[in-house]
Amino acid sequence: MNTETLTLLRTTVAKIEALCADGHSLEDACKSLDATPRSFRRWTEILAYSRTDENEVRHDTIGSILPELEAEFGCTKFTAGEVLFRLGDYADHLYVVISGSVSVVELDAVIGAGEIVGEIGVFSEAHRRMATAVCLENCELIRLPRERAFELSCRKPTIGLAMTQIIAERLSQNAEQVRANVTRTYPCGTY
Repeated sequence: MNTETLTLLRTTVAKIEALCADGHSLEDACKSLDATPRSFRRWTEILAYSRTDENEVRHDTIGSILPELEAEFGCTKFTAGEVLFRLGDYADHLYVVISGSVSVVELDAVIGAGEIVGEIGVFSEAHRRMATAVCLENCELIRLPRERAFELSCRKPTIGLAMTQIIAERLSQNAEQVRANVTRTYPCGTY
């Protein structure tokens, strides 16, 4: 996308945001600029992922922003055996593991320091946990609210990509687990 188009998008998005800040609804603010809320959201995404200056591009990782997250949210200590969340619980936050390890029971996976857990439920429309997470040992975790996770994934595209890759990998693991359970329960050719 060329610089002129990005400048126009930035200006339009800024105007809509200013109208919203003045008390207008998103629908009314968009309508006044011949736009729709959907196009506004898309433009916001485009701007979050667009860079006009190559020096702006940083390759952030979840591990690289731990000090920033820890300063903002602090660490919470959990003991071995403590359940962080259960399958089906409401998901309004995810955790970043600072130390220790967490078991994701249904996936038979272990999440270690510098990794995230609970992200699938946070980013899904249903906002429900897809698995149960239990501390395998004493842990220190950062509790990251859903809104901040969304903001980080937009503001730092490499973080958003990393979270997307983690979610895709875990959903793939879950699909493999389900497939294995179905095959074990209903072996082919024995009906």
